[in-house]
Amino acid sequence: MSVDSVSLRARAFCIFGTIVFAVFAVVGCSTPSQPAAMAAPVVRVSTKHARTVSLRVTGGSETSAVHRSQISNEDLSEAVRQSVTQSELFSGVVQEGTASDYRLEAFIARLSQPTMGGSLQVTLEISWKLIRVANNSVVWEKAITSNYKTTAMEAFAFVKRLRLANEAASRANISDAISQIGAITLP
Repeated sequence: MSVDSVSLRARAFCIFGTIVFAVFAVVGCSTPSQPAAMAAPVVRVSTKHARTVSLRVTGGSETSAVHRSQISNEDLSEAVRQSVTQSELFSGVVQEGTASDYRLEAFIARLSQPTMGGSLQVTLEISWKLIRVANNSVVWEKAITSNYKTTAMEAFAFVKRLRLANEAASRANISDAISQIGAITLP
């Protein structure tokens, strides 16, 4: 093997390595949405309910490193718990399966995400249901759709922009649900 062919291979390897590094720097690995970032800021409610509530979230998906950022049931449940607690919507939030006066159910019906782009718009639809546990009656039900658009100015990497859009759409959706539940009188 000549010195020129070794040098050529070394150069090719360096160029290939640089390209792979650049692709991962721009694309990156997906990370799941963070509960604290999805939690709504303190929502002022007109009615604070002197009852307890448990939470049940379904329809979410786990994020894998090689796919797009998703919203898991556990992460959304924690974000809702934080939001309900901070807003003082109910006197307490108890763990699912524990005795409570009401159960707040959230079903992630749709999470629409782009596959590429500089500006990313995420649409999130959550079907909310508040159930009085004593007689299993639905006292409030609403499908809420929220949107959020991120730009390359917010984050350079696509996966980070997508996660930020997921989190912001979740915040808006949770905030809207809390506002609406805080405006009703519960039996």
